[in-house]
Amino acid sequence: MGRIALVAGFAWIMATVGCATGQDTATLTGGIVSLPASPSDGVDASSPMEAATEASATKDGETDTSAPQDDAAVPTMTDDASSTSEDAGAAEAAAPTPDAAPACTPACAAAVCGGSDGCGGTCATGSCGSGLHCSSGACVCDPSSCTGCCSAGQCMGGTAASACGVGGNACESCPGSGPCVAGACSSVVVLFGGYDGTNYVNDTWTWNGTSWTAQGTSGPSGRVGAAMATTSVGAVLFGGANGTTDFADTWVWNGSWSMKSGSGPSARTNATAATLAGDVVLFGGSGNADTWSWSGSAWSQLGATGPSGRAFASAAPLAAGVVLFGGDAAGASLGDTWLWSGASWTEVAATGPSARYMAATATLNGKMVLFGGRGASSWMSDTWVWDGASWTEMNVPGPPARIAASAATLGGKVVLFGGQDDNENPLGDTWVWDGASWTQLEVAGPSPRWFPAMAGP
Repeated sequence: MGRIALVAGFAWIMATVGCATGQDTATLTGGIVSLPASPSDGVDASSPMEAATEASATKDGETDTSAPQDDAAVPTMTDDASSTSEDAGAAEAAAPTPDAAPACTPACAAAVCGGSDGCGGTCATGSCGSGLHCSSGACVCDPSSCTGCCSAGQCMGGTAASACGVGGNACESCPGSGPCVAGACSSVVVLFGGYDGTNYVNDTWTWNGTSWTAQGTSGPSGRVGAAMATTSVGAVLFGGANGTTDFADTWVWNGSWSMKSGSGPSARTNATAATLAGDVVLFGGSGNADTWSWSGSAWSQLGATGPSGRAFASAAPLAAGVVLFGGDAAGASLGDTWLWSGASWTEVAATGPSARYMAATATLNGKMVLFGGRGASSWMSDTWVWDGASWTEMNVPGPPARIAASAATLGGKVVLFGGQDDNENPLGDTWVWDGASWTQLEVAGPSPRWFPAMAGP
């Protein structure tokens, strides 16, 4: 009874609200609240008579197949959720599937190795340049295409003393800063020119420690008294004379001769040269007292005062700098010893070998070795060693007295060639000094001559 009263009260409230608003309200039929019909139910909700007839037919128990049953007319919560879920699934199945994003194709064929591949990645392949190939996104030396040598992943030219090599092999650093000749660290002494008593010769020879090899006559013109020293780019030759002309040209031997352009020292002969910190230091010649440096590409004059002007001085490099001894100053023999530190000249000894010029010198075991030369009135045959602080005479037999011989160091020995004897005849003999004694080598080689230019590796 209470339930009937509650439903009836709810129906009365709904009817009252409907009258007040002019809208359809729920209808009580057989104690059940029915929702107003909708056009989709096949009932015209605007006709009260048809609604009443429908309600009466339902009340009397007659079934109108054109009207929805109570169970369909009043859906439960469960029915509604199920319907909604099914509808959503159907809608999802019916909706068109969007096209998948196209796959990104990396574009690296023409890209720089290590650059963006256009897909958020890095190109593991691509162009790198001559002698290189791309490996794991980095350009590295390619042994199969590098014509020089490989060092730290780079393809080097292979001609520098610090990176010498060919054929994509690993670069090597040449002992003593070079030179690197034809992709290999040079292990030869180079000799050029001189005077044979009749002609100013222009041939080039190399000494490998056991034999001489002729290298042809292409290069500087025939001359005597040229200065030569070795740098990382090769053996550098400057000046000299041919009896009528003093030269001011610069040449470099690196397996073949090449002439270098540019200004430098004035034309001169009988200057002296040695290598310091990779540069050639040249002093004097033809009575001059100036100091010059060759960097490997150009000459620079060093404005330092030092030894008096002279020619025919002898020089060799030591750890402390270039040591210079003696020379000739307008016909006067000199016996002073000087040191070029790289910045200034200092006289370091006034005693030692007797005054002389045209002596042969080279460096061995950190010391300067001096042989022969001409004194005030005679040709010398003595051997001296400068240890950086003082001179010591080595009282040992050796080559016959001579002037204008040339010397260089190779393989832990000093090699001495040629010169002029005390009868003014050219010499063509080869000797080696091992630090304690002289040994003559019976080998064929350059024709007899004096004052050829000579430099070791």
